[in-house]
This record gives sequence, structure tokens and C-alpha cells, in this order.
Amino acid sequence: MLSGDRVGKVLQSVAIIAFGFIVSGIIMLSVGYDPVAAYSAMFLGSAEKGMQGAFGGIYGITSTLREASFTILTGLAAQVAFSAGVFNVGVEGAMYLGAFVSFMCAYIFSAPAGSVLGIMHALFCIFAAMVAGLLWMCIPAFLKVKRGAHEVVTTIMLNYVATYLTELLVVKFFLPITGIPPGGIITPEISKSAEIPQVDFMGAKLNLGIVPTILVAVVMYVVIKKSVLGYSIRVVGANPNAAKYAGIDVAKIILLVMLVGGAMGGLAGAIAVQFTEYRFDQSFSPGYGISGIPVALIGRLDVLGIILAGVFISALHVGAQSIQPVTGMPSQISLFIEGVIVFAAAMPGAFDLLKAYVKPKGGKNE
Repeated sequence: MLSGDRVGKVLQSVAIIAFGFIVSGIIMLSVGYDPVAAYSAMFLGSAEKGMQGAFGGIYGITSTLREASFTILTGLAAQVAFSAGVFNVGVEGAMYLGAFVSFMCAYIFSAPAGSVLGIMHALFCIFAAMVAGLLWMCIPAFLKVKRGAHEVVTTIMLNYVATYLTELLVVKFFLPITGIPPGGIITPEISKSAEIPQVDFMGAKLNLGIVPTILVAVVMYVVIKKSVLGYSIRVVGANPNAAKYAGIDVAKIILLVMLVGGAMGGLAGAIAVQFTEYRFDQSFSPGYGISGIPVALIGRLDVLGIILAGVFISALHVGAQSIQPVTGMPSQISLFIEGVIVFAAAMPGAFDLLKAYVKPKGGKNE
């Protein structure tokens, strides 16, 4: 059952999202486009134009769920960091490293598809991707805990290192095999034993990446809300000095939440390779790692809220692709409208986080 505080936050978020849609509608009217037609195209599509939007048909729904498997996961990675007062912006880099390691394990090794060995191979590749994301996050975590380097700076820098490093490896070793197809910089396909097949769902292909994402969400809810560890994380986020006086190892908690975020990023990379593309595609992420931050803020750092926010953000992204073909609105305007709505939706969560961060904490925040 929702408490009064949670109901208030839900109503506040709904109101501000509605405000974002109204502002976006005014912008569309000012440049000569019908906002009702644009929003209808975004969410319901147009049978006449052959577009389904985010929820206007089974293909639109499965596309939205595919996107949500990434945005929810990266939103949870941002949540666990925010809960401890850490601004981890490095999930994107962990995704790329995890995706590349998943590809390598799935490309080099193989087993009979559908057999016990094949299932173990697929699970091994997923596990290797999570370990790779975790190890990559060790760099900014160590720099923060041992050297006091701010995690925002180090994680943003390492995102570029990860994306360009994986691109270099693909261009050097795999592009001579695949050439440069219209899709961009890609590798050969992985072994069949490492593939997680998409299932037929009412005539469309349903990506099963949403399954591990929801499992992670359940684990996160139990840990954050129901365990001593989760309580320690929340205490560190609320007042690190009080946590230290209570005997909580603040540095250990900070290290933990950053590494967990890295592992989640690695899992997202494995979903891209083993559940979706069945190869490493350098352009697989349109910024999923960064999208996790507004998802966590829109969800108000609540697991259920993050699931709903992840679906909402994914629906906006998928649906925005239908606006231009249906209404003739330039894609730049539809992307701008999408950004306005996301910005408005994230504002209440951002203010909550800002108030928690700047309020007095009984001394210097270490």
C-alpha cells in the first residue's frame, strides 16, 4: 500500500509530467504543428502511415519493452549510487566494456545450442560481462575512495575511454572480417550457444532482456528496503558523518554502490549482445547509461517508480520516431519535445536529490 508521502510524490510527478506535455504542446503550436496529432502518433501511431508509436501495436509494445530493459537497468544503477550520495555517471562505459567482453566470450567459445553446456556458456558470457563492468568501475571507485577524485569527472572521462577503446578493438581485429556495412562498425555474429532467442509474441519478436532486468529490480528492492546493507546505504546517503559515527564503513559503501552500478552496466551490455544484436555493434547504445540518471530521478529513487519511469522514457524514445513520418514535423523538433518532457519529468526527483545533498550533514561531507 502506498503511504501518504509516496502518494504525494506520485501526484507531484504526474502533475509535472502533464506540465511538460503542455509546454511541449505550446511549442509545437508555435511552430505550426498539431500537438494532439503528434502525441497520438507518439503513443498510438498511425495505421495509415504504417507507424505504431510506443503502444499502438504489438511491434511498438515489444520495441518499447526492449528499450525499457536497458533504461530500467541503468536507472537502477543510478539509484543505488544516488541512495549513497554518489553521482555515478560511468554506467555507459561499463555497458560498452561488458558488451565487448560478452561478445568475446560468445565468439571465441561455443557449445551445442540448447544443451546444458550451451546454457552454461550463455550464463558464463553474461557473468563475464558483469565482472567486466564491475572491474571497469573499480578505477573511478578507487580514485574516489583513495584519492578523493570526484566521481562525476572520472566516470565521464572513462566513458569516452571505454567507447573508443572498444571501437579501436573492433576496427583493428573484426572490421576486416565484416567490412563496413550500412549498420556501422560491427563484429561477426556470436556462437549460437550464447544467444538468448527472442520469442514469438502475437506475431512479433519479444526480447527477453526485460526478464533479467526485472529480476535485478526485485533484488534491488529487497536489498535497499529490507536489508541491513540497504539501510547502511541509505544512512550514508542521508548523513555520511552520522553513518561513520554509527560504525558504518562509508568508504566501503561508496565502493560497493559504484561496483554494483558497474556490474549492472555490464549486464546491460550483455543484453545488447546476447539478447538483441547477437554481435557487438559500436552504436548499440544511444546513451542508455546516461538515460539511467533521469529514469532514477523520475522514479524518485524508488524501484517501482524506476520501472514505470524506464517504460515511460522508452515509450517517449520509441514513439518520437513516429512523429515525423505521421505529422511531417522535423525530427529535430520531435527530439527537442522529447527532451522537454524528460527534463520536466525529472525536475521533482532532481530537487529531492539536491535538497538531500546540500542540507547540513553535521560537518564536512567526505
